[in-house]
Amino acid sequence: DRSNNRRDGETEEQYNARLQYARDRRANETREQTNARQQRDRQQHRTRYANDRATYFNTNVGFANRDALLDPTVHQPVSLGLRNEECSHCSALLFHQELRWKNSCCGRGDTVLPDECTLKPYPTELFNLLEGHINSTNFWDYIRRYNSAFAFASFGAQASPPPGHGPYCFRIHGQTYHRTGILHPEHGTAPSFAQIYILEGTGQLQARLNNNADCLPNLMSIIQNSLT
Repeated sequence: DRSNNRRDGETEEQYNARLQYARDRRANETREQTNARQQRDRQQHRTRYANDRATYFNTNVGFANRDALLDPTVHQPVSLGLRNEECSHCSALLFHQELRWKNSCCGRGDTVLPDECTLKPYPTELFNLLEGHINSTNFWDYIRRYNSAFAFASFGAQASPPPGHGPYCFRIHGQTYHRTGILHPEHGTAPSFAQIYILEGTGQLQARLNNNADCLPNLMSIIQNSLT
């Protein structure tokens, strides 16, 4: 909606009067009129975006190269190589080009973790789920569900996707937060997140399976036992 933009030759008084008229008109709109106006505004935005995009390609790219620029199949892939270079200070695995960057991994020895922060060996049971278990395919297919099944809290944020038609981008407005809820679920409500951890015996396993029907009981049991 361009009603808030100053028009050519418009005085300050005319500008303020036009804005006040628009505000008064919208204040008296019916729901149907509001929906219709918003639909017109969205269509005008789409039209302006398409025109601006076409103008850019015609001016800066040209018709001959426009389709090639938009076609990802004509671009050669870029390879970063193998991530097999080891940091001489912390033994982190890096790409070859990362060896030149001082702000990667430990900052060339500037950051040293105390002994009590040393990571424990990776659980063999979980490693087997990634590589050699008979049901590894199911674990890979639903790995996010298995991960979420053991979360203590749910993630919360006000999503604010950027305008346009570019690649996917998860953008938020404000801050992120974690919802933990009450310790015990309300009557008739299935337990979730931290509420599951206070259940005894097979109650935890069954509660996680109830929330994730595509996950296998034996895999969920392996993960649960490795965390206890």
